[in-house]
Amino acid sequence: MAKKDASHRFVKDISGTIMNQMRETVSEDFRKSIAYSQQIGADVLQLGFLLEWNAPQYWQQVKGKWPEHYKKDAEVRVVTKLSLDDYGKEY
Repeated sequence: MAKKDASHRFVKDISGTIMNQMRETVSEDFRKSIAYSQQIGADVLQLGFLLEWNAPQYWQQVKGKWPEHYKKDAEVRVVTKLSLDDYGKEY
């Protein structure tokens, strides 16, 4: 994106925009991947283990039907924190 900037701005002036677009792209791709894994009923991130550790009482209720619960009822929230170290920058 920096190379294609029609206004010829410095990278430091548009780095926030670049980071925001990267964050949005990564988040959207991840959301789509999770949605697909739920559609086919495959807990590829093994979120059931996290649930077992973090909410053991709830886990006891759903563990016997976890694949179906993950597929139909689980709500997965994606929070993206992105940082980039660019050692070649000039500012």
